Amino acid sequence: MSKIDWLWLGGAAVWLGFGAYLVLLARRQASLERRLAGLETSVRSGNDLPAEES
Repeated sequence: MSKIDWLWLGGAAVWLGFGAYLVLLARRQASLERRLAGLETSVRSGNDLPAEES
């Protein structure tokens, strides 16, 4: 393989790695959004409030 072929191969590997990293970030973001929505729902319904002392 010539040097230019290795350069193209290296560039493709970098972009594939970058794309995989972006997919990972998007999945984490979606997970955090679902978690936050669940927390907001529980706060609105009062599930996380401490019991009142008498």
